[in-house]
Amino acid sequence: MTRRIEHIVTLDPDDFDALHTIYTNKGNADPIVNAYRRTLRATTPTWLPTTNIPLTRNHLKELITSINTRRNLITTLDDSDTKTTALTEHDALHEMLITMLTHLDRTTTQPK
Repeated sequence: MTRRIEHIVTLDPDDFDALHTIYTNKGNADPIVNAYRRTLRATTPTWLPTTNIPLTRNHLKELITSINTRRNLITTLDDSDTKTTALTEHDALHEMLITMLTHLDRTTTQPK
């Protein structure tokens, strides 16, 4: 079958398959959804869920990098209350961590 273009486009089977492949809801098996999950899991510092330790400069920088990565994923979502809430929470945490890092830098660079 060949593709004909008139006032409409008649899809050939390969065209239909290409459209169908991209827009089929694959649920939990969807590789894109799984990639998002893997990225979110990978951005969680391994030390975070298990310990209550003082935060070093490296910890703060790791958290800031993590928040930036997660924020980039969140911005790809459609506008919604969920997106707005998540961005607000991430922005607040980012600001708090930057403030902590700034205070840490001030106390460690001042002469004693």
